[in-house]
Amino acid sequence: MPAILSKSPNANPGSGDDSVRSRLRLSADTRVEQILRAAAREFSRCGYQQARVEDIAASAGLSKGGFYNHFSGKKAVFEALLKHYLSGQKLDLKKRFTPLPKQMDQVVEMLADEITSGMTHEDTLVTFKLLLADGWRVPDVVRSWIDRDVAHVQSQIQQLLMRCLNAGLCRKSVLMDRPELVLSTIVHALVSHVIDPTHPLDRNTVRQDLNRLLNELLVVAQTECMDMGDSCC
Repeated sequence: MPAILSKSPNANPGSGDDSVRSRLRLSADTRVEQILRAAAREFSRCGYQQARVEDIAASAGLSKGGFYNHFSGKKAVFEALLKHYLSGQKLDLKKRFTPLPKQMDQVVEMLADEITSGMTHEDTLVTFKLLLADGWRVPDVVRSWIDRDVAHVQSQIQQLLMRCLNAGLCRKSVLMDRPELVLSTIVHALVSHVIDPTHPLDRNTVRQDLNRLLNELLVVAQTECMDMGDSCC
């Protein structure tokens, strides 16, 4: 994180504005990023309920007023953390899979790589831990996140699988009706790590597990095709 305060070389104690450290002019996006990371630290340290706005502001190198220039309070910060670090709004599987690969195992490999990206990032882990520990305190924020971000990811996955089915690349599976199950391997790995930090969280392992799961549920083996004849997709 870049330093946001620097001492003026000509600072003289007791000389008004020159006696304090001058603030670097940073963009609003950079300030928001600093506030979010400071809030994540404070929430992790003492919990959402006990965390204070002034402590979050101080950790971000801001005054309390500076904090309120960007957020209305802790609840707004919680919502921004979910949107910033656990959001799927940037996911565009239609673009990523256009043109559609000719083999389903290629689709599976690409999909597993796409949705496990960033899962071990520190900010992702801290926010996920916060969601599990304190999400119940802001149910409306969590519900909005589920309806907006989680639903977007599930819809993207469902649309991709239906494209594959219609193209004859895969078999009909429960995943078409329950696309959230595609995320189950990732969620299980994150929860296991949060509950027991000694439990390893390795993206490659999760990606391989997800790849195997999707292949077994979606890809028709050659021997099955022989048995199914013309009904093989």
